[in-house]
Amino acid sequence: MKKIVISLFLIACSSMAHAQLRDWAVGVKVGQPTGLNLRKYGDRNAFDLTVGPMAVCWVVLRITDREN
Repeated sequence: MKKIVISLFLIACSSMAHAQLRDWAVGVKVGQPTGLNLRKYGDRNAFDLTVGPMAVCWVVLRITDREN
């Protein structure tokens, strides 16, 4: 059962990459912090929300300046 789940996960992750609309993005962030990521793009900036576990559950909010 574990091998089937891992195989299905790897197949799902290996799908073709495609361009996204520059309005919203949803994904998984790995590193520090690890968690689910939601991003809303503006004209020049992006609002990035990451929710994930660490020692306790926490939320990281940041405003990033996009390069053209």
